[in-house]
Amino acid sequence: MSNTIIHDRIEIRKHLIPYVFTITLPDEEFELGVRYNGQADMFTVSLSKGGELICEAEPLIYGMPLFADFFESGRMPPCTFIPLDESGIQQEVTWDTLENQVFLMIDNGGDYDVE
Repeated sequence: MSNTIIHDRIEIRKHLIPYVFTITLPDEEFELGVRYNGQADMFTVSLSKGGELICEAEPLIYGMPLFADFFESGRMPPCTFIPLDESGIQQEVTWDTLENQVFLMIDNGGDYDVE
């Protein structure tokens, strides 16, 4: 028996950057804004709910949960977003690795719909 954890992926459409999209979690909708800094080869994600900005330009750092330092009860998503390579090969988020080996993941604690 395997202990492999399978996560749901949040697709980052690099060809649309900068852009904002909606993710629907159980009973709540959030907006994620994605930007890219080519000089630093770094992606950032902003979080809004109902048009209100909660967190701006959080860097996508491999293995680090997004928005972990910005917890506000009732305003934050009920799950964790984390950039990971489930194969364990890549260890950083770059233009070349994101959406190739590294993906923004959410846990499987519920049903989610990304638009």
